[in-house]
Amino acid sequence: MTTPDRSSEPEPTVEEIEARIERTRADLSDTVAALTARLDVKGRVTTRASDVVHQGREQVDVARGQAVALGARARDAALDEHGRPQPPVVAGLAAFLLVATAVAVVVVGRRR
Repeated sequence: MTTPDRSSEPEPTVEEIEARIERTRADLSDTVAALTARLDVKGRVTTRASDVVHQGREQVDVARGQAVALGARARDAALDEHGRPQPPVVAGLAAFLLVATAVAVVVVGRRR
């Protein structure tokens, strides 16, 4: 096996060799850190769980805000300018209670 002729290339200085060694060490350190991060399953799961909890809390906050706004709109639609229930709302509530009572009677009657 022949070796390449390097007689035309200048020999590296001590500083160049030390700099190359430091670059190699830094590269190896980065590689080890990346591998450690990929192998840290517990840490990755914990981070992902934390992200999911945070997203869930944000969604709950948005839903709560929408529910409050919807409730306020429903209240405003159900009450007149003096704060009393409007007649169609009272009739609707009475109809709902009548249907709910009828359903309850039928369900209880079938269970006996």
